[in-house]
Amino acid sequence: ELGWWLLLLLGLTVVFVAGNTLRLELHERRREIALIALIGGTERYMLRPLLYDGTMTGLLGGAVASILVATAVAVTAGPIEQFASSYGAAISPQVDPTVIGLLLAAGAFLGWLSAQAIGRFYIGRLSTP
Repeated sequence: ELGWWLLLLLGLTVVFVAGNTLRLELHERRREIALIALIGGTERYMLRPLLYDGTMTGLLGGAVASILVATAVAVTAGPIEQFASSYGAAISPQVDPTVIGLLLAAGAFLGWLSAQAIGRFYIGRLSTP
C-alpha cells in the first residue's frame, strides 16, 4: 500500500513540474497567443503545440526514469544474488521490458495531462488582449 501512495505522490510531482515548465513556456509566448487569438485562432489550435511539448517532456522524463530503474537494478543485482545465495535461494533481478514501456507511457500521459490542465487554464487568460 505504501508503494501505491509513493506512486501517486511521484505522479503528482511529475504533473506539477511539467505543468510549471509549460506555464513558463506559455508566459514567454503570451504575445504570440494573443496575436493568434486576434486573427481568429481557436483555443484548440493554440493548445496543440503545448500538448505536443508536454507529451514530449513527459516521454523524456519516462525515459530518464527507465534509465534510472535499469541502472539501479544492474547495480544491485550482484549483492542481491549474493544475499539470496547465502540463504540457498536463486534470485536474478531483471528489468521487464513492459515496465520500461509503462514508464514511458505513464510519463507521456502525465506530461499530456499537465499540458491539458495548464493550457486550458492559461490560454483563455492569455488570449484576451
